[in-house]
Amino acid sequence: MTFLPIVERELRVAARRRGTYGMRMIFAGVATVAFAGCFLASQMNPTVPFGKTLFWGLAGLCLLYSLCAGRIMTADCLSREKREGTLGLLFLTDLKGYDVVLGKLAATSLNGFYGLLTFFPLLAIPLLSGGTTNGELCRTALALVNTFLFSLAIGLFASALCRDEQKAMAANFGLLLLLAAVPSALDGIYIMSSSARLPPMIHECFYSCPVYSLYQCGDAEYKKEPAHFWLSIVITFNLTALLLLLACKIAPNSWQDKPVTLRSLQQKNNRWWREGKQEKASAFRRKLLGVNAYYWLAARPYLKASYVWTCMICMGIWW
Repeated sequence: MTFLPIVERELRVAARRRGTYGMRMIFAGVATVAFAGCFLASQMNPTVPFGKTLFWGLAGLCLLYSLCAGRIMTADCLSREKREGTLGLLFLTDLKGYDVVLGKLAATSLNGFYGLLTFFPLLAIPLLSGGTTNGELCRTALALVNTFLFSLAIGLFASALCRDEQKAMAANFGLLLLLAAVPSALDGIYIMSSSARLPPMIHECFYSCPVYSLYQCGDAEYKKEPAHFWLSIVITFNLTALLLLLACKIAPNSWQDKPVTLRSLQQKNNRWWREGKQEKASAFRRKLLGVNAYYWLAARPYLKASYVWTCMICMGIWW
């Protein structure tokens, strides 16, 4: 039997797809526009260092793209197969969980990975102009590829857990915050609020944050503590491998329809806290249906309006 047959098939299909090559041109065009913007800024204001501005500007753009890759490419790849009923057909054959998971990973992320690679030649331009060094370029490329794989693994794991598209997207976003943002945010709050001398390994909570990996790519920060960069890369890569292994374990058993239980019926009937009691909800729905059918469908949970106000109040408190 061929090793990873789905991966081989998806790579052959992608090689014949026009969008595989068109996507590279789009990303190259975006990178060229960014290059032109940095060049014009340096010409208009000579105090702006062209090389460093271009390098770190493109690196930040690539990091943002890598963090969004899981939500865009893999967060709904397995859950869509569940909804369409085709995931179970794959597991009726001799395919294993890793065959399907790695096959979907290759199918959904190939174009995106090629798009990321198109930025690297432009990242090397500041090396010729003296704005960066070989070490910074190599470390930045490693950190970006590692972040890209980390984001894809989070999306695959969320997709293996969920069947609904919105739940998969929410799980992907929540897991990304939990692994990458929450530990570093708590550590940052502790550092800013602490007046005492900090322990020597206070940066441990930053290791799972891809932004910290990119921050450590600069020569100034890397020479202070080289171990911080490599520990951040290793921990992020280990989290990627762990999430992929869990997705391979969960996927073969996640496509079956679950039996109806008393608890599931109670959860279905206890929707009053989202949609209100029966009398109030019925009158509210009739009013919405008279306006627009889509408005009626989207606004059934009356708590949706409170989400917007809660977000605005939190932003005001933060400000």
